[in-house]
Amino acid sequence: MMHVLSFALVLEEVGAVGKGSGGNIRDLDSLFDDERLERLREHARAFCFLAFHGTADTAIADYVRGGTLGDDTPADLMVLFVLDQPAPVATPVGDDSLREWVTIDRGGHPAYRMVRELFDDPPALPGLVVFEELTLGSEVAYLPLGHLRTRQDALQELRDLFALIGEVSAAAKPGKFLDDLGVALHQRGSDYTRTGRRPLREWLRRGFTLARENSGEIVTMVNFFS
Repeated sequence: MMHVLSFALVLEEVGAVGKGSGGNIRDLDSLFDDERLERLREHARAFCFLAFHGTADTAIADYVRGGTLGDDTPADLMVLFVLDQPAPVATPVGDDSLREWVTIDRGGHPAYRMVRELFDDPPALPGLVVFEELTLGSEVAYLPLGHLRTRQDALQELRDLFALIGEVSAAAKPGKFLDDLGVALHQRGSDYTRTGRRPLREWLRRGFTLARENSGEIVTMVNFFS
């Protein structure tokens, strides 16, 4: 079974200061300072945000509940997603997870709202947001995933995408990651959209607020630093 942890606690860990503050939304400003985010980049070459509704997007939700996400992700690629419960400690994601927000429609789901904030014209959802940088802002590549119909579809597609993103990020020169990724996605035949530069630090901080207003959390896998 996969275990996840609040991304706020990950920022505490890499910052080595302010222990215990991650559970308090008032401390988010200090968690998103330059020093912490620069230290995070020592561990992560690239980031993904998997945007899906836990009950409406069954293929992706079933894939996440299946527990292989951590194993499918390269060691230096950090994948984030919104969990519908707090995760102040290592929290298991299993068959009963991602079902609390059944009454939240797609328009109001925190993950969907986060994606729409990145675009002037809202893209098709669910999808995968890919970016490289948090401190100075970053352009974003977005891959729609609504064509996935089964857990097996999602497993194969996301496993392949994570491997490709990891390979490109490992070889890319500074500032060229999304250019190189775009070439690789085009060669693969993958549909994607690219934004201009966005202040992703502020975007993630607002995402925390949206998730926590609904008693949820932005999380990543606990094995990221293993």
